Amino acid sequence: MWFLLPFAFIFPIVQADTCDLNKEPKTWASIYAHNVVTYAIQAPAGYPDFTFCYENDVSSKTITVHSHVHIARNNMVYNDTVTPARPSVSNCANFNPQLVYCKNHCADTVILKRMIDIAVNNSVPSAISSGIYHDMDDPYDWTVSTFEVDPSANAKIDYEYYNDRRFCAVQLKANNTPYSLLIVAAEYYLY
Repeated sequence: MWFLLPFAFIFPIVQADTCDLNKEPKTWASIYAHNVVTYAIQAPAGYPDFTFCYENDVSSKTITVHSHVHIARNNMVYNDTVTPARPSVSNCANFNPQLVYCKNHCADTVILKRMIDIAVNNSVPSAISSGIYHDMDDPYDWTVSTFEVDPSANAKIDYEYYNDRRFCAVQLKANNTPYSLLIVAAEYYLY
C-alpha cells in the first residue's frame, strides 16, 4: 500500500502520537519535514501503528514520521539535515552516472545501489517508494519514505539515522529532475 500527499490519502492516516517514543529499546528514527509538498510513504498492509507512525499537519506544512527501527546491534542515533542546497559531502555519486550528487547513511551498499537506481529512473515520490518497496520483495516489516525537495521552496528535513544494515537513508539529485530527494528505508519492530 502507498500514498502520495497532499493530493490523495491512499490509506488511513496514523497519528504520530500513537507511538510511544520512550518504548525500549530506544531505537526510534524520526523525520521532520517542513515545506515539503510532494512525498510518499510505502508501508505494508496491517503494519503495527505503534512502531511506525505518521502525521501530516497541513496548517504548518509539517510532516512527521517515526519508525521504531529494528537495528542489528545497539548503536548511537545520528542527526542530519536536508535543505535545497547541495550537501557538503557527496559519498555515493559514483554509483550511477545520472547523479549530480548523492549523500548516504546506509550500511548495506546493495540496498543503497538499488534505491539509487530506482530513484534516478523515476521522478515521482510514490513511484520511487513503491518501486523500492517492491524491489525489496514487499517486506512485511520495512517502510520506505521519499521526500521531494524543491530548490525554490524554503524546505528543510531533519532526520535521525543509524549506521546499521536495517536502515538506509540517501539524499540525491539526478540529472533528469530539478528536485533533490531524501529516501529513507527502515526495518521496524513487530512486537
